[in-house]
Amino acid sequence: MAFDIKDQTENNLLSRKEIIAEMIFEGPTPSKQDVAKKIAESLKSDAENIVVKHIYTEFGKPKASILAYVYNSKKDREEIETKHKKQREKEEAEKKKAAEEAEKAKQEAAPAEEKKEEAPAEEKKEQSPSEKPAEEAKKEAPAEEKKEA
Repeated sequence: MAFDIKDQTENNLLSRKEIIAEMIFEGPTPSKQDVAKKIAESLKSDAENIVVKHIYTEFGKPKASILAYVYNSKKDREEIETKHKKQREKEEAEKKKAAEEAEKAKQEAAPAEEKKEEAPAEEKKEQSPSEKPAEEAKKEAPAEEKKEA
């Protein structure tokens, strides 16, 4: 796999280098990860800081033009580059799972006896106000029906 950097522009505002390169390869088109590793080797940089935006190929030719960004640090890359939908969904799912596990651990830490004592007391308090008007209405309704009859 032959790799040649055609143009390299420094973009200080975005803390990155913008690279245009050509690659000659054998077999299928190389993946973005493979291209990032190759760029990292040639620029002596970390592959985590490299984002390969496009790999342009022509049908039937083992040659590709590449557009890539090499950021100064991982922090700069995370601030500027947007995450793909799958990455965002994965992170959200991980956060939900961590929150659920923390809640389970918190519930398990509380003694089981306190839960049992608190639950019936709360239910009785909630039932008594709501049952009284319903029961009184039922008692009043038959009494009114008897009077009318």
